[in-house]
Amino acid sequence: MKYWLSLLLVILLTSCDLWNDTTGNGEVPDGWEPPLIRTTVGADWGPHNWIVFTYSDTGLFLIKPDGSDLRLIYECWFEEPKWHPDGKWIVANDLIGRIWLISVDGDSVIKITQGGHKWCPTFSPDGSQIAFSTPDSDAVGPRGLRILDLQSGIERFVFPRCYDPAWSPHGNKLVSVGWVLQSNQWIGGIVVVDTSGENAHVVHQDDMGGGMESPSFSPDGLKIVFRKPYTWGAGVGQIWVVNADGSDPMKLTTRGGRWPSWSSDDSKIVYTRYSLSDPDQEGSGDLYIMNSDGSAKTRLTFFNQN
Repeated sequence: MKYWLSLLLVILLTSCDLWNDTTGNGEVPDGWEPPLIRTTVGADWGPHNWIVFTYSDTGLFLIKPDGSDLRLIYECWFEEPKWHPDGKWIVANDLIGRIWLISVDGDSVIKITQGGHKWCPTFSPDGSQIAFSTPDSDAVGPRGLRILDLQSGIERFVFPRCYDPAWSPHGNKLVSVGWVLQSNQWIGGIVVVDTSGENAHVVHQDDMGGGMESPSFSPDGLKIVFRKPYTWGAGVGQIWVVNADGSDPMKLTTRGGRWPSWSSDDSKIVYTRYSLSDPDQEGSGDLYIMNSDGSAKTRLTFFNQN
């Protein structure tokens, strides 16, 4: 069993743009494999001052921002859980891309999509819709961003060639990672688009050739936080923040970071410390909290004793 869990973690790491070029020349060296390390995944800072996250193959956990009241609520590997605005439900996808609703006490688990390949679900600010991304083209539309209306069950296409969406505070825009056709050229990076599919534009260009992830608006809508990869050969990447109009990008971490999420008052960010180039560093794979300017980094979990 441990073998299969380790093998699954390798597959997930390599399928999520975590390849590391240790040669520094843009190529993955022969025989290289990602290190096997258990990590906290996809923390989301939600209502009532709780943080939800997944820990490797163990399940869904809750924790307070001061590190207290750590609790396991459901034993199943879900990816990147997100809070419902009322704080009573969590949405997440499983490993084949089906979307589930999980009650905060773990007593109710409801599958809301039948087919797979629906990734990164996230509730609208009023809780009535779920945005997600899919790599598949079908009768609804091409691959890219979709919105599911929870009352009617109707799924609609929003915008192509984008993934990993998050809503704006007013619910009229989505921020994601993807590509926009500008002047007959595909430009990649952090993309903001109206939920109608109009006015798509890149607010921060990807200059590393792929690997950006987890963009989200601050609760006041003025900033966007995201993970930006290093150049090949230097690990997973760092947490960055940029103004919503694309101005003043700033790197917040220096020791590796993934899956950032804002506190409800914009003042702090929770994230996972991790870098493939230094997997054994202190706190690797665990949750950290920092001020929104990158200061006062504090370790939140101690799953990994390093």
